[in-house]
Amino acid sequence: MKLGRSLSSAATALAAALLVSPALAWDPQTSGPFFTGTAETNPSGSGFFEPYVYDLRSAGAETISMPQRLNIGFFPNWDFSLSIPYEVKTARLPGGGSAESSGAGDATFWFKRQLSSDADTSRFWALPATSLEAVFTLPSGRYQDLNPGLADTDQTGGGTFNEAVSVLMRKHFKPFMLYAQATDTVMNPTDAGPGFAFTGGQTLTAAERVVNGNMLSGAATLEYVADDARGLGALVEVWGQTQSNRSLLWRGTNAPAWSALWAAPELEIAGPVTPGTDVVWGAGYMVPLLWSNTVRTSGPMFTVTLNFNGPSGHR
Repeated sequence: MKLGRSLSSAATALAAALLVSPALAWDPQTSGPFFTGTAETNPSGSGFFEPYVYDLRSAGAETISMPQRLNIGFFPNWDFSLSIPYEVKTARLPGGGSAESSGAGDATFWFKRQLSSDADTSRFWALPATSLEAVFTLPSGRYQDLNPGLADTDQTGGGTFNEAVSVLMRKHFKPFMLYAQATDTVMNPTDAGPGFAFTGGQTLTAAERVVNGNMLSGAATLEYVADDARGLGALVEVWGQTQSNRSLLWRGTNAPAWSALWAAPELEIAGPVTPGTDVVWGAGYMVPLLWSNTVRTSGPMFTVTLNFNGPSGHR
């Protein structure tokens, strides 16, 4: 019995020592930004389910992308997320008429390790929360046996296995929060045929081995929380991506280089809220600021997050 109690006490002490996410003096439950990740991990036993709707509009085309993200905290300072989107795509055809198709997109997995916690939620210059994240994408969307006459509507995936590393930061300084994220993505080669569209919008006319260059992504968000209890706030988010024609791992890149930058005003509110669960809502509108060698996209976006909070609460 004494040995059992000693082992239990030792395990409790070890878990407490590993946990870098103590309860913060100011930590309202909000929806947060759409593209910039949150540095803090969910405590063990806590998590969320978060469906999104992105209505991405460009000249002559529209894609409604609906990722469904599930997150769970499974160990002190670690959490895991899975997302599988569903897409509905429509486009005007050059000869008149339109094409429409739908299907599942590429699945994405996140493994996040929190490195530090916010040292003081009232001071901007105090140590922020930081984390490292490993991201893996599987080509579960359709990218082969495409019909070139459907103007890319039947393609719902990029066709590549991707590996990425992200660095994330969040800083509370009541009543504001600042988020930042930087990501480097390596995309493995794949075989594609006629009708396959690159991210930049260019389309293959024959079967080809596709080799993408590295993708660098960055995002930052300033959030103002007007009402802590209701999770009512406003956000300004800026994010961008640039794909080079060089890869860290592969030679012979042939995917066109491209880059784009967007911004979005966003609103958020929480409710209903209970001790074990809470629901937060978010909406915004993405506006293209800069783009090069790619399609110009804009449109509204929506999300709702169902948080299930374990004994240690939410992240």
